[in-house]
Amino acid sequence: MTERRRLAIVDGARVHEIVVPAGTLLETALDGIGLRLQAGQQVLVERTGREVAIDQPAWRLDDGALLSVVDLRDRPQPSKRNATASGAALTTETVAWWILGAVGVLISALVLGGTDALPADLRIGGALGLGLAALIVGITWSVRTRDGAADPAATAASTPAAALGPLALAFAAGAAAIPSSAHSVPLVVLTGLAAAAVLAAVIALVASSEQVRDSAGAAAVVLLILGAIWALALLLGMPAQGAAAITLGAAPVALRALPTMLLDVPPGMFIDYQRYQSTRWAVRERVPEPGEPVTLTGARRIAGQSTARLRTATVMLAGIAAISAPLALVPLQSADPLRFWGQLVLAATASLALLLGARRSSVRLLRWVPRAAAIVVVLSVVVAAILASGALGLSVAAAGLLVIGIATSAVLVAVGRGASSLFWSRLADRVEALCVVFALPAGLVAAGVIDLMRGVMA
Repeated sequence: MTERRRLAIVDGARVHEIVVPAGTLLETALDGIGLRLQAGQQVLVERTGREVAIDQPAWRLDDGALLSVVDLRDRPQPSKRNATASGAALTTETVAWWILGAVGVLISALVLGGTDALPADLRIGGALGLGLAALIVGITWSVRTRDGAADPAATAASTPAAALGPLALAFAAGAAAIPSSAHSVPLVVLTGLAAAAVLAAVIALVASSEQVRDSAGAAAVVLLILGAIWALALLLGMPAQGAAAITLGAAPVALRALPTMLLDVPPGMFIDYQRYQSTRWAVRERVPEPGEPVTLTGARRIAGQSTARLRTATVMLAGIAAISAPLALVPLQSADPLRFWGQLVLAATASLALLLGARRSSVRLLRWVPRAAAIVVVLSVVVAAILASGALGLSVAAAGLLVIGIATSAVLVAVGRGASSLFWSRLADRVEALCVVFALPAGLVAAGVIDLMRGVMA
């Protein structure tokens, strides 16, 4: 009896299930079902992604092997000259966006710190001007940017800067709109966040590029969640330092959970529910449709959208942590031991979580932005310790030296026992997990939530 091989060949939306003698060449089997692969333009790949030569017999493949036809012409190859010119233009544009964002942050800082020095007319006029400028710049950028217009990698790198520039101006406009008579830092921050969230939603609606749309959508979600935190703090009468402490504690948690919320694919892409689901969760539950065939264009589109969300959300969360750190940690609340130790634990857990969490990324921007935020957190607690008077400053310095001494001893013992890089990586993962778990509770304690709950229960 002749040995045979069962093969499944996927060609776009069509699936060919064939049975051929083991000695038949794959090229002959493909010709039999009407598939003629053009050299250099189409290839046959296995389930693992390895290319399969079509001039080999079928017995070299496993019985029941799944093969896919990949069209290499779906991948455009821009000329080197055009790629260099577009990359240089995008680099200049990225710097301009970062400068615009820095201007918005500077204006916001001036509004938050020097509200009494600004006349009412100047404040209203400045708010209208900043809001109009942010709206024009944001809409112009979102409409002008299109998919495939330049190098995808350079475009993806410039998207966070381009998204954050107009949003920073919108935040400054919202913050400047609050009159001096009703001025309070939580109210000013909440108004600025609301203005920035509205602009992000508008950009997501009018954007011509899918990456811009997803980037603005991610920014809007982050701003709305942050606005909810500051709105709750405002309703509870919490000071700005308390709201900033909660924000700083929530940033590492959000960064850790971010990669699990970015991939947007149909549920049927992973499981064939119509075939394997025997029990429904509800009587009227709609069974998900089977996923569409995976193509190079579709995979590139999904990866680009997820990358845009990841870059923008990571930069925003790290920037929020860096901005919240000075507000949350300076000054140290020496009169309240719970809040005081909550601030110290918050500084330690947030800085370590940001520093160690950056190891997972292979992109330079996503590695160094959280590290820069961790440096800001450390500098903030150092400044707070320097400003603390007498015994408090000595206590903070002694606690810091004690932690450094314990860490140094642990490192020396591990090195003496011949610890490998795998050991250090696993240790860093455990420390990061503990810091992420304790960051938000420490932020709540530093914000005075325990005293607030005592007052409610009393």
